[in-house]
Amino acid sequence: MTFKKSFFYTLFASLLFVGLASCEKEVNEDIITPAEAVKFATNNLTGTYSITNSATTQYVIPVGFTTVANFDRTVQLEYATTGGTVRGTHFNAPETLTIPAGQATANLVIVGNYSAFPAGVAETLTVKVKGGDAAVAPYNNTYTLKMQKYCDVDINAFTGTYTAQDYYDNAPDGGPYQVTITPGTATGTTGFVTMSGLWGVATPEVKINMDWTDASAFKTSIPTAPWYTHATYGQVTIKANGNGTFSSCNNTITINYEATVTAGSFGKYRTVLTK
Repeated sequence: MTFKKSFFYTLFASLLFVGLASCEKEVNEDIITPAEAVKFATNNLTGTYSITNSATTQYVIPVGFTTVANFDRTVQLEYATTGGTVRGTHFNAPETLTIPAGQATANLVIVGNYSAFPAGVAETLTVKVKGGDAAVAPYNNTYTLKMQKYCDVDINAFTGTYTAQDYYDNAPDGGPYQVTITPGTATGTTGFVTMSGLWGVATPEVKINMDWTDASAFKTSIPTAPWYTHATYGQVTIKANGNGTFSSCNNTITINYEATVTAGSFGKYRTVLTK
Protein backbone atom coordinates (compact mmCIF):
# COMPACT_ATOMS: atom_id res chain seq x y z
CA MET A 1 0.00 0.00 0.00
CA THR A 2 1.34 3.39 -0.97
CA PHE A 3 1.87 6.21 1.55
CA LYS A 4 -0.96 8.25 0.00
CA LYS A 5 -3.47 5.39 0.32
CA SER A 6 -2.34 4.60 3.87
CA PHE A 7 -2.69 8.24 4.86
CA PHE A 8 -6.13 8.41 3.23
CA TYR A 9 -7.48 5.33 5.10
CA THR A 10 -6.10 6.59 8.40
CA LEU A 11 -7.74 9.99 7.91
CA PHE A 12 -11.09 8.43 6.91
CA ALA A 13 -11.12 6.19 9.99
CA SER A 14 -10.38 9.16 12.24
CA LEU A 15 -13.19 11.23 10.76
CA LEU A 16 -15.61 8.31 11.02
CA PHE A 17 -14.77 7.89 14.73
CA VAL A 18 -15.28 11.61 15.38
CA GLY A 19 -18.60 11.56 13.50
CA LEU A 20 -19.90 8.57 15.45
CA ALA A 21 -18.78 10.11 18.70
CA SER A 22 -20.59 13.36 17.86
CA CYS A 23 -23.85 11.44 17.16
CA GLU A 24 -24.01 9.96 20.66
CA LYS A 25 -27.10 11.36 22.42
CA GLU A 26 -26.42 13.15 25.66
CA VAL A 27 -28.67 11.75 28.38
CA ASN A 28 -29.88 14.04 31.11
CA GLU A 29 -30.58 11.87 34.11
CA ASP A 30 -32.15 14.74 36.15
CA ILE A 31 -35.95 14.38 35.64
CA ILE A 32 -37.88 17.39 36.95
CA THR A 33 -41.37 16.69 38.30
CA PRO A 34 -43.55 19.80 38.81
CA ALA A 35 -44.78 20.30 42.35
CA GLU A 36 -48.42 19.43 42.96
CA ALA A 37 -50.66 22.51 43.20
CA VAL A 38 -54.35 23.34 43.62
CA LYS A 39 -56.22 25.89 41.48
CA PHE A 40 -59.37 26.58 39.48
CA ALA A 41 -59.39 24.10 36.60
CA THR A 42 -60.36 26.70 33.99
CA ASN A 43 -58.68 29.62 32.28
CA ASN A 44 -61.95 31.57 32.22
CA LEU A 45 -61.91 33.18 35.65
CA THR A 46 -65.06 35.35 35.43
CA GLY A 47 -68.74 34.50 35.14
CA THR A 48 -72.33 35.71 35.47
CA TYR A 49 -75.01 33.95 37.50
CA SER A 50 -78.70 34.91 37.18
CA ILE A 51 -80.49 33.45 40.22
CA THR A 52 -83.85 32.14 39.07
CA ASN A 53 -86.84 30.79 40.96
CA SER A 54 -85.92 27.21 40.12
CA ALA A 55 -84.88 24.20 42.18
CA THR A 56 -82.02 23.63 39.74
CA THR A 57 -80.54 27.15 39.82
CA GLN A 58 -76.80 26.89 40.43
CA TYR A 59 -73.39 27.96 39.15
CA VAL A 60 -70.53 25.46 38.71
CA ILE A 61 -66.78 26.16 38.77
CA PRO A 62 -64.24 23.32 38.29
CA VAL A 63 -61.53 23.18 40.96
CA GLY A 64 -58.72 20.73 41.44
CA PHE A 65 -55.12 19.61 41.53
CA THR A 66 -52.45 19.44 38.86
CA THR A 67 -52.00 15.72 39.54
CA VAL A 68 -54.14 12.64 40.15
CA ALA A 69 -53.88 10.74 43.43
CA ASN A 70 -55.26 7.42 44.66
CA PHE A 71 -56.73 9.01 47.80
CA ASP A 72 -59.23 11.77 48.58
CA ARG A 73 -57.89 15.33 48.78
CA THR A 74 -59.46 18.57 49.97
CA VAL A 75 -59.45 22.16 48.74
CA GLN A 76 -60.04 25.16 51.05
CA LEU A 77 -61.98 28.12 49.63
CA GLU A 78 -62.82 31.63 50.83
CA TYR A 79 -65.47 34.11 49.69
CA ALA A 80 -65.85 37.89 49.65
CA THR A 81 -68.77 40.03 48.43
CA THR A 82 -69.12 43.72 47.63
CA GLY A 83 -72.91 44.07 47.63
CA GLY A 84 -73.69 42.97 51.16
CA THR A 85 -74.94 39.45 50.49
CA VAL A 86 -73.91 36.74 52.94
CA ARG A 87 -72.84 33.17 52.32
CA GLY A 88 -75.27 30.83 54.05
CA THR A 89 -78.11 33.35 53.81
CA HIS A 90 -78.29 34.69 50.28
CA PHE A 91 -76.25 31.96 48.62
CA ASN A 92 -74.66 28.66 49.62
CA ALA A 93 -71.15 27.47 48.81
CA PRO A 94 -68.76 25.15 50.66
CA GLU A 95 -65.57 26.26 52.39
CA THR A 96 -64.10 22.77 51.83
CA LEU A 97 -64.36 20.75 48.64
CA THR A 98 -63.31 17.10 48.37
CA ILE A 99 -61.58 15.79 45.25
CA PRO A 100 -62.28 12.03 45.13
CA ALA A 101 -59.51 9.49 44.72
CA GLY A 102 -58.58 8.91 41.11
CA GLN A 103 -59.68 12.37 40.04
CA ALA A 104 -57.83 15.62 39.55
CA THR A 105 -60.85 17.94 39.73
CA ALA A 106 -64.35 18.34 41.14
CA ASN A 107 -67.08 20.94 40.78
CA LEU A 108 -67.57 23.83 43.18
CA VAL A 109 -71.35 24.41 43.19
CA ILE A 110 -72.72 27.83 44.19
CA VAL A 111 -76.47 27.97 44.80
CA GLY A 112 -78.34 31.27 45.08
CA ASN A 113 -81.23 31.57 47.52
CA TYR A 114 -83.91 33.11 45.34
CA SER A 115 -86.32 34.06 48.12
CA ALA A 116 -83.62 35.70 50.26
CA PHE A 117 -81.46 37.29 47.57
CA PRO A 118 -82.18 41.05 47.47
CA ALA A 119 -83.89 42.30 44.32
CA GLY A 120 -81.98 44.82 42.26
CA VAL A 121 -78.60 44.02 43.83
CA ALA A 122 -75.80 43.29 41.36
CA GLU A 123 -73.43 41.34 43.59
CA THR A 124 -69.76 40.66 42.88
CA LEU A 125 -68.55 37.47 44.54
CA THR A 126 -64.81 36.78 44.69
CA VAL A 127 -63.83 33.16 45.31
CA LYS A 128 -60.23 32.33 46.22
CA VAL A 129 -58.44 29.00 46.55
CA LYS A 130 -57.06 29.32 50.05
CA GLY A 131 -55.23 26.02 50.41
CA GLY A 132 -55.79 22.32 50.90
CA ASP A 133 -53.75 19.19 50.46
CA ALA A 134 -51.27 21.01 48.21
CA ALA A 135 -49.82 24.46 47.77
CA VAL A 136 -51.97 27.05 46.00
CA ALA A 137 -50.89 27.56 42.39
CA PRO A 138 -49.57 31.06 41.62
CA TYR A 139 -52.10 31.27 38.77
CA ASN A 140 -55.84 30.55 38.28
CA ASN A 141 -56.46 30.88 42.03
CA THR A 142 -59.15 33.61 42.03
CA TYR A 143 -62.60 33.57 40.40
CA THR A 144 -64.96 36.56 40.07
CA LEU A 145 -68.69 35.90 39.77
CA LYS A 146 -71.42 38.46 39.10
CA MET A 147 -74.67 37.40 40.78
CA GLN A 148 -78.13 38.90 40.42
CA LYS A 149 -81.67 37.80 41.14
CA TYR A 150 -83.66 37.24 37.96
CA CYS A 151 -87.42 37.64 37.70
CA ASP A 152 -89.36 37.18 34.48
CA VAL A 153 -90.26 40.52 32.94
CA ASP A 154 -93.96 41.39 32.68
CA ILE A 155 -94.30 44.83 31.14
CA ASN A 156 -97.86 45.05 32.51
CA ALA A 157 -96.52 44.87 36.06
CA PHE A 158 -95.02 48.35 35.62
CA THR A 159 -98.21 50.28 36.16
CA GLY A 160 -99.90 52.70 38.54
CA THR A 161 -98.64 55.30 40.97
CA TYR A 162 -94.90 55.48 41.63
CA THR A 163 -92.81 57.63 43.95
CA ALA A 164 -90.19 59.64 42.06
CA GLN A 165 -86.97 61.09 43.47
CA ASP A 166 -84.82 63.30 41.26
CA TYR A 167 -81.03 63.52 41.66
CA TYR A 168 -78.65 66.16 40.31
CA ASP A 169 -74.90 65.64 40.71
CA ASN A 170 -75.78 62.52 42.76
CA ALA A 171 -77.59 64.63 45.38
CA PRO A 172 -81.38 64.72 45.86
CA ASP A 173 -82.99 67.53 43.92
CA GLY A 174 -86.11 68.41 45.88
CA GLY A 175 -88.29 65.91 47.68
CA PRO A 176 -90.18 62.83 46.48
CA TYR A 177 -93.37 63.25 44.45
CA GLN A 178 -95.90 61.09 42.64
CA VAL A 179 -95.91 60.05 38.98
CA THR A 180 -98.04 57.63 36.98
CA ILE A 181 -96.64 54.76 34.92
CA THR A 182 -98.62 53.20 32.08
CA PRO A 183 -97.41 49.95 30.47
CA GLY A 184 -96.81 49.95 26.73
CA THR A 185 -95.99 46.91 24.65
CA ALA A 186 -93.20 44.32 24.64
CA THR A 187 -91.59 42.36 21.82
CA GLY A 188 -89.06 39.68 22.65
CA THR A 189 -86.74 41.16 25.26
CA THR A 190 -87.58 44.83 24.73
CA GLY A 191 -90.56 47.00 25.56
CA PHE A 192 -91.58 50.38 26.91
CA VAL A 193 -93.73 52.21 29.44
CA THR A 194 -94.83 55.85 29.56
CA MET A 195 -94.74 58.22 32.52
CA SER A 196 -96.74 61.32 33.33
CA GLY A 197 -95.85 63.72 36.12
CA LEU A 198 -92.05 63.92 35.75
CA TRP A 199 -91.09 67.31 37.25
CA GLY A 200 -94.82 67.88 37.69
CA VAL A 201 -95.44 67.84 33.92
CA ALA A 202 -98.57 65.80 33.21
CA THR A 203 -98.36 65.96 29.42
CA PRO A 204 -96.82 65.00 27.20
CA GLU A 205 -95.86 61.71 28.77
CA VAL A 206 -92.22 60.61 28.80
CA LYS A 207 -91.45 57.30 27.08
CA ILE A 208 -89.09 54.88 28.86
CA ASN A 209 -87.57 52.14 26.71
CA MET A 210 -86.72 48.91 28.55
CA ASP A 211 -84.27 46.22 27.43
CA TRP A 212 -83.70 42.92 29.26
CA THR A 213 -81.71 41.15 26.53
CA ASP A 214 -78.79 40.80 28.96
CA ALA A 215 -80.20 38.99 32.00
CA SER A 216 -77.47 40.45 34.19
CA ALA A 217 -77.94 44.07 33.08
CA PHE A 218 -81.50 45.30 32.53
CA LYS A 219 -81.40 48.73 30.87
CA THR A 220 -83.64 51.76 30.44
CA SER A 221 -83.21 54.65 28.02
CA ILE A 222 -85.07 57.82 27.18
CA PRO A 223 -85.64 58.47 23.47
CA THR A 224 -85.10 62.06 22.36
CA ALA A 225 -88.46 63.83 22.12
CA PRO A 226 -90.12 67.22 22.65
CA TRP A 227 -91.28 67.49 26.25
CA TYR A 228 -92.99 70.67 27.44
CA THR A 229 -92.86 74.41 26.78
CA HIS A 230 -91.04 76.48 29.38
CA ALA A 231 -92.53 79.92 30.09
CA THR A 232 -89.16 81.65 29.61
CA TYR A 233 -86.96 79.38 27.50
CA GLY A 234 -89.52 77.82 25.21
CA GLN A 235 -89.53 74.23 23.98
CA VAL A 236 -87.85 71.72 26.27
CA THR A 237 -86.42 68.53 24.78
CA ILE A 238 -85.76 65.43 26.87
CA LYS A 239 -83.06 62.95 25.83
CA ALA A 240 -81.02 60.12 27.26
CA ASN A 241 -77.91 60.67 29.35
CA GLY A 242 -76.68 57.11 29.18
CA ASN A 243 -78.64 54.07 30.30
CA GLY A 244 -80.58 53.55 33.49
CA THR A 245 -81.72 50.30 35.08
CA PHE A 246 -84.85 48.49 36.18
CA SER A 247 -85.78 45.50 38.26
CA SER A 248 -88.51 43.04 37.33
CA CYS A 249 -88.44 41.68 40.88
CA ASN A 250 -89.64 44.85 42.68
CA ASN A 251 -90.59 46.85 39.56
CA THR A 252 -88.27 49.77 40.33
CA ILE A 253 -87.03 51.97 37.47
CA THR A 254 -84.06 54.33 37.20
CA ILE A 255 -83.71 56.76 34.28
CA ASN A 256 -80.81 59.01 33.30
CA TYR A 257 -81.67 61.99 31.13
CA GLU A 258 -80.98 65.59 30.16
CA ALA A 259 -83.45 68.44 29.58
CA THR A 260 -82.34 70.97 26.96
CA VAL A 261 -83.63 74.20 25.38
CA THR A 262 -82.30 76.29 22.53
CA ALA A 263 -80.30 78.40 24.99
CA GLY A 264 -78.61 75.40 26.62
CA SER A 265 -79.29 72.67 29.17
CA PHE A 266 -81.21 72.48 32.44
CA GLY A 267 -78.77 69.75 33.48
CA LYS A 268 -78.30 66.01 33.58
CA TYR A 269 -80.55 64.16 35.99
CA ARG A 270 -81.23 60.73 37.42
CA THR A 271 -84.71 59.84 38.66
CA VAL A 272 -85.47 56.73 40.73
CA LEU A 273 -89.02 55.40 40.53
CA THR A 274 -90.27 53.08 43.26
CA LYS A 275 -93.65 51.47 43.76
